[in-house]
Amino acid sequence: MIAGERNPEYLAELARGRLRGKIPQLQEALAGTFRSGHHGFLAAQLLERIDLCDEQIEELDHPGRRQVC
Repeated sequence: MIAGERNPEYLAELARGRLRGKIPQLQEALAGTFRSGHHGFLAAQLLERIDLCDEQIEELDHPGRRQVC
């Protein structure tokens, strides 16, 4: 959705694992309004923050991997 894909059927087919059994519900949920400008910007910002948190957690879990000079 962030990249611009809006087709609910296509997006629902991307589901994996247990969500594969809920394709109709996913299609219905994905048929809502997602304004690519504003919503896309906010979603992209949130994903960047999640990625940063994942990197920081990895650094904390393995302090010897990164050495500060």
